Amino acid sequence: MIGLMFTFIFFQNRGCSWLPENRVKNAVLENVIVFKKADVELMNQQGITPDDYVQILNKGAIKFGLSKRQGEPKYYVGKSVSSSGDEIQAQFELRVDGFVSLCTPLKKDESVITENLLEGEAIIYRLPIDTSLVAFDEDLAKCQAKKLGITEKNVLDALHDFGIVNYDLSDFVSSDKPIYHLSFQIKDSTYHGKAIWYKNKLYFTYFLNSGVEKCN
Repeated sequence: MIGLMFTFIFFQNRGCSWLPENRVKNAVLENVIVFKKADVELMNQQGITPDDYVQILNKGAIKFGLSKRQGEPKYYVGKSVSSSGDEIQAQFELRVDGFVSLCTPLKKDESVITENLLEGEAIIYRLPIDTSLVAFDEDLAKCQAKKLGITEKNVLDALHDFGIVNYDLSDFVSSDKPIYHLSFQIKDSTYHGKAIWYKNKLYFTYFLNSGVEKCN
């Protein structure tokens, strides 16, 4: 009991990963966290940053009563205070076998929004800390990457700098796992690829750039 008391005092609720709230927070932090472009533009106008919303996962509270905990995907609502002292609220997406968590700002005490979440482009804001996070399919994607002159580390760095998830071109229906359409820039070139979550890796299965469609 004394040990638990000190854990709560020094680490707050994040010190107990088995608590339901912390299990949700940790699950989101293990994902790639993205924001819709339109939401980022609105944040800039309001003087709020994406980091303010990500900090909900560190110092905020998950409101299970406002969340959507059944079905696919699930959406969890969190509340916190921004760096400027304003109360903020957002929902975080969790999808079975997915690796992307879309963070959507909400109004105060608003429950989850599900309309239009699978449309448009989202900016990658935070990647899990893992230097080997990106991997290529052993056959096709590795051959394509060699022709394109890119490496797994190149792609990881590019996604970290300014990666895009295109929801219009992603596929959440026809495969056992969600297939995400990702775009990124290396030097002056833009690359597009399809990726799934496989063996704790962001696993590229196919690059869509012209000239490498058929590779052997």
